[in-house]
Amino acid sequence: MYYSASMYAAYFGYPTCCNTMRHPPPGHWSIGTGYVPCADCAMLPKEEVVAGINKRRWHAIPFPDHSGSMVTLRALDKLLYRAAYGKKEEEDRGTTNE
Repeated sequence: MYYSASMYAAYFGYPTCCNTMRHPPPGHWSIGTGYVPCADCAMLPKEEVVAGINKRRWHAIPFPDHSGSMVTLRALDKLLYRAAYGKKEEEDRGTTNE
């Protein structure tokens, strides 16, 4: 089960206008954080963007913390699946080794 980019963006507090780009601008401070700013937000001061993200954020660790990396997103998928269905995704597929 995978969740949409907009669901992750909301969970991590990213602005809704920033859900369309695939990569941060070259040399941008957000590279490696999982946050990809839109053209308008890329021009804003870092402090303003970070404050806005942390104000909207559901994730327990303040931004920037690299929580938007693909490894973290897959772990979040597993956690949300277990919360929703009360079991591991692998148990549904019959591939668990427990």
